[in-house]
Amino acid sequence: MFRGILIVFFPLLAACAPEPTGHWTRPSGEGGVTYSRDTAACRSEAKRRAEQEFALDTQHLDRGQGGVFGRQSIETDIARRDARKFQQSIYEDCLRSQGYVPRQSNGKPASPQEAR
Repeated sequence: MFRGILIVFFPLLAACAPEPTGHWTRPSGEGGVTYSRDTAACRSEAKRRAEQEFALDTQHLDRGQGGVFGRQSIETDIARRDARKFQQSIYEDCLRSQGYVPRQSNGKPASPQEAR
């Protein structure tokens, strides 16, 4: 039963995950196919790690305390929110590790100090 819930929940979690704020760029000017491949790899890794973290965060919940407003529901909501933030953080860290920096609203790359 629990696995069935997880199988249904994770695609929903992925669909609700926030997109990265702004676009990313490499100061070296590389882009195109490399950018698409890098962002896809980072998204995949971030999603995988966030799903693992969510599963760990919710495995201890007592299944008998369900209900819409029960302790289980509140803890699940908190774990879901944390998983989204964790996924976004992993995604951004992955891109930074590959030399990307967030692009400012004016289209220019952020300085390394601003990128953090």
